Amino acid sequence: MIVNDNGKRRNMGSNSFRVVNIGEKTPQIARQTGGLISVSKLKTSSKIIVKPADKDLPPNAVRFKVISYNVQPPKGLAIKNSGFKFHPDVITEIDRLRSGDRIIFSDIVVKQTKCSACKPEEVSTSMVFTIE
Repeated sequence: MIVNDNGKRRNMGSNSFRVVNIGEKTPQIARQTGGLISVSKLKTSSKIIVKPADKDLPPNAVRFKVISYNVQPPKGLAIKNSGFKFHPDVITEIDRLRSGDRIIFSDIVVKQTKCSACKPEEVSTSMVFTIE
């Protein structure tokens, strides 16, 4: 690595970089990607996070900001949600859930943080939760 120090070029040693394809992204609510969940755990979490599926990446090497997603309650129309936190309408639907009901989080759109060239992209995986 060479730096410019007041017009003088100085060798600062070498560094190796690893460029990897981030690949698939894993959405989570309360550290779960789907399956059985309690209403209280769903409400307490109240947000979606997305992490790279590649376990070889160092923790926090890549972060994603959730821009939007849809929530499909067992009855009624899908709710479009902006941001990573649950909209009050989503909380209302969660309060109505009973044991055995399913709720689906889909069409999750994320943008990589600290990357101005990165465009928003849809996560290919939906999350399906069944209430305990």
